[in-house]
Amino acid sequence: MRTTVLALLGSMLLSTSAYAGGIGVISNGGLHQENVFAYDAELTQYKIAQPRPVYGFGMQAILGDVDDDFVGVAKIYFLGDTPPLRGGVQEAAKSQGWKQSEHGDLEFAAREGVRPMGVATAGLQWGVWGEPTGLSVNLVGNLGASFMTSDATEFLLAEVGAGAHYALSDTVQVNAEAVYRMRFRKDFFHGGGFNLGVRYFFD
Repeated sequence: MRTTVLALLGSMLLSTSAYAGGIGVISNGGLHQENVFAYDAELTQYKIAQPRPVYGFGMQAILGDVDDDFVGVAKIYFLGDTPPLRGGVQEAAKSQGWKQSEHGDLEFAAREGVRPMGVATAGLQWGVWGEPTGLSVNLVGNLGASFMTSDATEFLLAEVGAGAHYALSDTVQVNAEAVYRMRFRKDFFHGGGFNLGVRYFFD
C-alpha cells in the first residue's frame, strides 16, 4: 500500500507534462470513528463507536493553471487521532443490553495517547461557480491511504465534499473545504471535517 501511494504521488508531482501548478501548506481537523470492543463475563461482545477529534497539517501540490476550473491536488501530511473515551464505554454497552448485575463486569482495552500517522492523497478540484482567479466554489474528491502509523494500522482513505478558494493575488490563494471522510481497514469507519490551506502558484 505504501509503495502504491508514493508512486502515485511521485508520478503526479514529477510529471514532465506538468508545466504549471503550485505548492502550499494545509491543516485539517474534524472527527473520526473510533471503535472500542468490550466483553462481559459470558464473552458477549459489545461494539462501541465513538466520534473522536482528529487533527493534521502538511503540504499540498496543485497540478494545473491558476485560471483552470479543473485541477489535480496531491497532499502529504501528518495526522493525529485522539484516543477513545474510557468513561463512556459502560454507558454505551448498557444501551446494547449489558447489565452488570446479570453479566458481570466489562473487560476492554482502549488505546491511550494520540495515534500519529503519515497520510498521502491525490484527487481533483472542480470549480462549479465563480472565477478561479477570484472567488470560486468547488467540488473536491481525494483518494489515498495512511502509509506510516505507530501501531501498524494503515488504512485506505476517501474524501468527498465542497470547498472554496479566494485569490489574494495572481499567485497566492487561500482555500477551505468541508468533507466527508471514509476510512477502510477490515471495516468502514466514517467521519468528517475540514481542510484549510494557502497555495502559491508558479504561473
